[in-house]
Amino acid sequence: MSEVKNNSKSSSVQKVSSDPEEQSSSEDNSSSESSSSDTNTKSSELDFTRITDGNFNGLSYNWQEVAVAGTGLHGGQGLQWSQDPADLTNHLNIRDDQISDGSIRLDKIGIEQDGNDLDVVYSEQHGVLTAAIKDDEVEDAVHNATVKFYPKDVSIDSQFNNGVKDDTSTDRIVFWTSNNSYTEIFAHK
Repeated sequence: MSEVKNNSKSSSVQKVSSDPEEQSSSEDNSSSESSSSDTNTKSSELDFTRITDGNFNGLSYNWQEVAVAGTGLHGGQGLQWSQDPADLTNHLNIRDDQISDGSIRLDKIGIEQDGNDLDVVYSEQHGVLTAAIKDDEVEDAVHNATVKFYPKDVSIDSQFNNGVKDDTSTDRIVFWTSNNSYTEIFAHK
């Protein structure tokens, strides 16, 4: 596992176009190379270096909330997953310097939730980038929280149920809070 703290650093950064026409052209090229199946063949646009530097403008494409989970959701025992449209009410808000699901915000400085700004530590393991509240600040948080970035072809580490499946054909961003283990999955559409 490699760990990256959120301190300022200079590094070489892969250029990802924020021009919608260039993105569309790139997506068109990748889909024309695919077979006649409906499989999504776009390559991952998750640039972990940019994300750890607090630069989220490379994520400014279309995201959709595709599943949520929570302990006891809809009266079930344990962690229950749902894709019911009535449960999929949040939107992913992306600005150049931050990303938010409406209650958790990640920026270069840290994770903000419930009015608390907490330092963040990044780690990369098994192809997944995780932004988590630093251990020494977890006790100051009302709830613990993480934001995970799953590139295409990397499975989400969760036990799905209720017919919910992990779509590994696209990039996903997962917001989690310890408040009832509430989890949201946003997928690149």
